[in-house]
Amino acid sequence: MKRVVVILCFFSVILILTFLVFILGIHEKLYPREDVAINSGIRDSQFEIGGLNVHYQTLGDPSNVPVIFIHGWGGSYATRDNILSEIGRYSVYGIVLELPGMDRSSIPIISWTNEDYADFLHQFVSRVGLEKPVLIGQSFGGGIVATYAAKYPNDLRSLVLVDANTSNKPPLVKFIVNLFGDIFSKLLFSSTIPLSWKKAAVSWMLIIPPELIDTRNLSIYKPMVQTFKNTHTEDQLEKLARVRVPTVLSWGILDLKTPLFWQVKQMQNLLDSSILVTTLGGHTVIYSKPKTVVGSIMRELSLEQN
Repeated sequence: MKRVVVILCFFSVILILTFLVFILGIHEKLYPREDVAINSGIRDSQFEIGGLNVHYQTLGDPSNVPVIFIHGWGGSYATRDNILSEIGRYSVYGIVLELPGMDRSSIPIISWTNEDYADFLHQFVSRVGLEKPVLIGQSFGGGIVATYAAKYPNDLRSLVLVDANTSNKPPLVKFIVNLFGDIFSKLLFSSTIPLSWKKAAVSWMLIIPPELIDTRNLSIYKPMVQTFKNTHTEDQLEKLARVRVPTVLSWGILDLKTPLFWQVKQMQNLLDSSILVTTLGGHTVIYSKPKTVVGSIMRELSLEQN
């Protein structure tokens, strides 16, 4: 009996550490952060596609090369203002999307896949009248832009994958993702969990401003739980072989979610043309060191400062 308790305690500790590191990324709070002055010229816009109201921000001259940044899962637009401000220091037209289901954008009524998000992005590019944009995707956003590049190879200028979720997932990772999704779903629909906890959970997972959360109809958020599972368990490595544009791989040396030492090597073997740049930091280093990361990306893309 004692042995069983020890084994259960051991696996409980492993599960808690896995949650703290791989889901919350709590260790990344320890890394130093760069201060960035938010550009007051950022413009807030919205449009409708397929019945979804979608928000996005822009900065710069629309006649310049379009550079679209696609955030990771739940990345808040307040944080992404840092990224857009840094992009805006260059002679480009910077764009940041608030993906459907997150922030202030509408929630799809069914779950989406990486391909659904890529198709949405392609519609956006066409709708706004952009010609061959540079696509930058971080983490979950990396999976979206990689899917876009594989499916629409003639409709982008170059691809930038930042600590991207583009690997083939080991069974343990798929198990953890599905387990987390199931736990979140049970929490959301449990009759014993206080409403304030549910609201906090939705706000944290999808970075939706608390005042916009509909606590009377929490079922509208259920598709996003399955979307999380779909997009974070898909094996994506093989699609990189269909990418035909120059690709920059920007990685945090201490990234524990998508480790540099094994993931990038696999990607480079499949990509036609790729350049690797690294920064001392973790999976979300582009948010903590936007000057350094954005600057290194722009140099590799040969884009000049204003």
